[in-house]
Amino acid sequence: MQKFTFPTSKSAGFAANTAQAGTTVDLMVRGGFTSFDIEYMKYIDQISNLFLAKTGIPIERIQNFLILDHGTSTDDVYIDVPMEGTVKLKEGLSKKKGEVVYLSEIDEVGEINFSNIEITPNDAIIHGGRIGWRSYLYFDFRRNLDTDLLYKILGKLRHDTIFKEIVLKADTSILETNYPLIITEGKTDWKHLMNAHASLGNDLRISFHKFEDDRGDSDILRMCEHYSRMSQQTKMIFVFDRDNPKILSELREKTQGEDRFQNWGNNVFSMFLPMPSHRERYNNVSIEFFYKDEDVRRSDTKGRRLHFTNELRKEINPDNSLRFVEIEPDDSIEFTKKIADRDAHKIENSTGDKTGISKSVFADYVLNRETGFVDLDLDEFEKVFDVIREIVELEQSEG
Repeated sequence: MQKFTFPTSKSAGFAANTAQAGTTVDLMVRGGFTSFDIEYMKYIDQISNLFLAKTGIPIERIQNFLILDHGTSTDDVYIDVPMEGTVKLKEGLSKKKGEVVYLSEIDEVGEINFSNIEITPNDAIIHGGRIGWRSYLYFDFRRNLDTDLLYKILGKLRHDTIFKEIVLKADTSILETNYPLIITEGKTDWKHLMNAHASLGNDLRISFHKFEDDRGDSDILRMCEHYSRMSQQTKMIFVFDRDNPKILSELREKTQGEDRFQNWGNNVFSMFLPMPSHRERYNNVSIEFFYKDEDVRRSDTKGRRLHFTNELRKEINPDNSLRFVEIEPDDSIEFTKKIADRDAHKIENSTGDKTGISKSVFADYVLNRETGFVDLDLDEFEKVFDVIREIVELEQSEG
């Protein structure tokens, strides 16, 4: 973080309308925007000229900034501020201090705040940040800040920026297809479904939204709501995993009668993965559980494979780093096991050889039909396509 102090600009807000000399002008004293909003560039250009340019740091190199006008003779400008945030994890997830939290593990975004920077109720504030290729901006010149509310607003604004990027990518897929579009929760799910659809010779005319970024299932649920507000010429079918009880509960409440899907209106549908016949007693069913265990455990040409959580033991190395060592499967937690994904590069066998791959690598092997991943048992995927077929045929009967 870098801090700069400049003579105060004594800004009161932005002109909300064009006004001639001697006439009144409305002031925009509070606002929040993302780079998807047409107003964003108008405000960020002025803020850059008034404040950021004085730092000598090119704006394209700034990840975030915080500008505080304390009502004194100077303004404080902070560049690349360490930010802390709060989120609500999916049910059943726990984290220890220092562990990474991934977007796909977040149920709700809470708030963000600025570490070790005091913000008082009398301050005027301008804050902006970049998330990937997209940016956001917030300002409040009213000098009656409620900091708790401020942090919640900023958390929502950052998350809205992420969500709008997700929607933009889905919009591109909608424009590129004339067939019902399958949008999965996970970035690997569509690869498994796409491979199964082709390998099984399924006659369903469908397309897949292809993406590589992590997303939370709450974002996918929000996409259902977003797209159902307007008529869609292309049928959209959102596919959820079965590993978040809260999401499953919300989807079940929206299910009509004996339907195996949810009709959001305006050609928008959702479904959660049906239960594979060999996993009826399992609690955390993701797309990989549609394969038999022996197929999940297939090794690549380097002897590496996907692992279940019940066949690994966590150990601490002398340098306090973690590693996971292969063990015989623990049958006592068989029905609550998951796929070991995030720390796959830390998995070793008893002789210290690296033996783990991630869900993404496994999905790529399947989709690209790499050596050893061609003759997988795909029969259980028919259950997914049976539900999709119901939705597609419903469209045809209503058309």
